[in-house]
Amino acid sequence: TEADHLENVSDVVRAAYKKIKSDLLAEDSTIELNPKQDYVSMRKGKNLAFFHIKKKLISLVVMCPEKETRKQIKHHEVKTLTEKVQKFWNGASCTIIIDSLEELDEVIELLKKLIAQS
Repeated sequence: TEADHLENVSDVVRAAYKKIKSDLLAEDSTIELNPKQDYVSMRKGKNLAFFHIKKKLISLVVMCPEKETRKQIKHHEVKTLTEKVQKFWNGASCTIIIDSLEELDEVIELLKKLIAQS
């Protein structure tokens, strides 16, 4: 469950996840947050993002080409995924590392854009 994923994590991680979730649900109440064993997927018809919630950070896999993501995300680390990993996630994707509450809006804006496109 979501509660399991948020157990034993830092306050920053918990607050970041809750802010992202509440902002996105306020924008579009039809999105689903679907907890799985290793991640929480965000979907609307199809998977748009995967939250890997760790003790001190959120590793957020977004279904958006890395080039596009880097244009929008200026204050968080964006990690390249190998082709094999992108194939596993079923499309062009990359990872955004969220380890602070600063500049969370740019991440939320990117996710809202993905929701609007789905």
